[in-house]
Amino acid sequence: MKNRNSIFEKEKSVIDLVYHYTRRAIALEHIISARKIRFSPLKHTNDPREYKEWSFVLTGTGLPPKDVGIYKRSFDAEKDINQIRQQNYKSLCLCWDKWVQLNKEYDPFLRGFAKPRMWSQYGENHEGVCIAFSIKNIEKALLKTFGNKTIVYHDKVKYINFSPDSIHSRTLDGDKLQNTNTTEYVKQHIERNYKSIFFEKNEDYRDEDEYRFVVYNDLEDYIYLPIDDCIKGLILGERFPDIYGELVLSFSNQLNIECRRIKWHNGKPYLSDDI
Repeated sequence: MKNRNSIFEKEKSVIDLVYHYTRRAIALEHIISARKIRFSPLKHTNDPREYKEWSFVLTGTGLPPKDVGIYKRSFDAEKDINQIRQQNYKSLCLCWDKWVQLNKEYDPFLRGFAKPRMWSQYGENHEGVCIAFSIKNIEKALLKTFGNKTIVYHDKVKYINFSPDSIHSRTLDGDKLQNTNTTEYVKQHIERNYKSIFFEKNEDYRDEDEYRFVVYNDLEDYIYLPIDDCIKGLILGERFPDIYGELVLSFSNQLNIECRRIKWHNGKPYLSDDI
């Protein structure tokens, strides 16, 4: 059964929607019931490019310098960049609607909520939930919650095994470092290279079509964002237990959002109103 007023149907699809796959318990007991979603440090991801420390190269026309203190400053800068990159910036990982963005002929497999491997890996083997969010409203909520001066980056992830930008992001400019205090240099380095630091992953991850939010917060291990105005809909996995159906419908009614179940016929996904 199709609901033609659904925000998930191709006629209603918008670029603003992104999707977060999660386990049933996390969705019901933490995200939807608490109306909050967690942003986590990169060191807790499952990508070694992100959870491991980076080694940096020191370059500069004045090297080797007369001031050997530059080596200590470069060591301190490397340590600080790794700390800020891995711990101080918190991320939220989502999927974007590839079909909407690429403006191709409609293909349900290009939808952010119709990724069978994502359902298997992150959606509790099809027993979990995929939550639809508004990009614009997440950004507004972040600035409202943590202040207008909060550093917020968000974009699609680029999948590439090697790029010139990745070299720059792991290179320290000795000339600038000699003439700038370490704290300011580290701040400028991350601002110059944030796309490579936060929005590049190896090509093996490319089918995730990740859209990511990254937020600076050095006060807490995790941050929690109120989602009342951000959440747009729920999609239940095909194996989502029927016993929780009434609870999910109650949550969707309270939030005034749409709730559907994804099903598969002959290997092709479709959305059903049968919760």
